[in-house]
Amino acid sequence: QELFINLNSLVHLKLGFNKLQFIKKSYFQNLLSLVYLYLNDNQISFIEANSFTNQIKLERLYLRNNALKTIKYQTFKGLRSLTVLDLSYNEILTLDKNSFFDINQLEILYLQFNKLTYINTNIFDGLFEDNGRIDLSNNLLRYMNSSHRTRNNVKYLNLANNILTKVDNIFVDFRILYELNISNNLIKEIDFNSDIQ
Repeated sequence: QELFINLNSLVHLKLGFNKLQFIKKSYFQNLLSLVYLYLNDNQISFIEANSFTNQIKLERLYLRNNALKTIKYQTFKGLRSLTVLDLSYNEILTLDKNSFFDINQLEILYLQFNKLTYINTNIFDGLFEDNGRIDLSNNLLRYMNSSHRTRNNVKYLNLANNILTKVDNIFVDFRILYELNISNNLIKEIDFNSDIQ
C-alpha cells in the first residue's frame, strides 16, 4: 500500500512493455493526480475491481496489447473523467452492460483486434458525452443486437473486417451516426428498413 506513496503530483505514468500479469487495486490508489496511464504491451489478464477508484482525474487509459479476456463489473469504477480507453489487441471474448460501469465522458473506445463474436449495443448507452468513436474492427463479430430502447452518442463506428452477414435494424440506437465502416465482412443482405440516421 506504500506504492507511489509520495508521488502526489504525478500526471503521466508509463508502465508499457513490461511483464505485468495483473492489476491490483492497491497499485495506483495513491496517484490522485494521474491523467495519463500507459499499461500497454504487458501480459495483463486480470484487473481487480475498483483498481482505479481514486483516479478521478484520469483521462487516458491504455491497455493495448495485453491478455484480457473479459471486462468485469466495476473494473473501471471511478473513471468519470476518462476520454480515451484503449483495449485493442487483447483477447476479449464478451462484453456486457456493466463492463463500462461509471464511464460517461468517453470520446474514443478502441476494441479492435479482439475476439468478440457478439455485441448488444445497449452497452454503449450513456458511455459517450458527445460524438463518440468506437473501433470494433478485426474481431469475430457475427451478430449485433439492439435493445431499441436506448440511445447513444456514437458518431463514428468501425465494424470492418468482421464476419457480419446481414445489415438490419442493429443501428436503430445510433441516432447521430455520421460515419459507418462495415467493409470486408460477409454481408449478403441489407434490410433497407434499418433505422440509420
